[in-house]
Amino acid sequence: MKLPVSFGTKLVFRLLLPGAVLAAVMARIVHTVAISYGIKVPIAYSFLVEAALWGWLIVVLDMPIYILFEGRRFWPQWISSALRDLQRARLLKILRAMRHYEARMKLLPSYLVQHPCAPSTRVRSNWLMEVRCYLGGQRPVMDSRSLSRIRDWQVRNAKSEASRLYFEAVTKLKDFPLDRRTAMPTVSSPTRLGNLIAAYEQYPLLKYRLDPAFFWWRIWVTIDKDLREEIDNQQALVDGTLYMVAALFAAVVVLLAYAFIDWAWPNAHVSRVRREVDPIGRTTPDGFLLRGASAPTPSDQAINLVCGCG
Repeated sequence: MKLPVSFGTKLVFRLLLPGAVLAAVMARIVHTVAISYGIKVPIAYSFLVEAALWGWLIVVLDMPIYILFEGRRFWPQWISSALRDLQRARLLKILRAMRHYEARMKLLPSYLVQHPCAPSTRVRSNWLMEVRCYLGGQRPVMDSRSLSRIRDWQVRNAKSEASRLYFEAVTKLKDFPLDRRTAMPTVSSPTRLGNLIAAYEQYPLLKYRLDPAFFWWRIWVTIDKDLREEIDNQQALVDGTLYMVAALFAAVVVLLAYAFIDWAWPNAHVSRVRREVDPIGRTTPDGFLLRGASAPTPSDQAINLVCGCG
């Protein structure tokens, strides 16, 4: 669990933002329960406290959240297998792109586009194209020296572009861990985040023979405080993004539950309305005001608006 003890980016990203999402989506349940117990707190005053509490819950669940998004546990077998196939397809696509650009660098002349009416001294001579040029009244506009310079320029640019695309594909391989037997990239997790973390955890093991899961926390307490603070600030951005995704997933589930309940039981909210009393102290069985009772006050309207009971 990472403690957001300082008022800065760590507090905002790790606690307040994901907590605000959960507080907003859970307001209907929380305030309905509170009203049923006679607790009347305006949502404008309680929202910040609720956001802090929900955010603290997410911070406490840091390890299960990472385990879930890394694909280590909590996934059904058929979903895990399908996601692994997607990651293998992504890795295969990268390897095919590398092979394509590597072959392109070796066969550059075949990719060059020559002037259709260039003189016959060009590398790829086509007598039929020359006949068409002369019959069309066109004449070669470049001599062999100019054509050679243009071709050299095309070769350099095409080679530079193919090399750039090749190394761009190579850099994507670092998102996958290496197979210890074949030294080739492999898929070890059903999610992209899981493969990325596995690859970065494998590096010190291959480079220095150090197990990061064991040595990292011992190294952490020995490094300089400023460096530790900078690393933690960068880690807070990653944690906050992951917490926000988890909060949004939870919000979607809760909203779908709201929609299903409202569709299946349209009058279910009646049982959650606080029981109102008429001027002589009688109440209706379902909690509504009897005929002849006074009109609802602004506070009653606000309560109905918050809990969705109006």
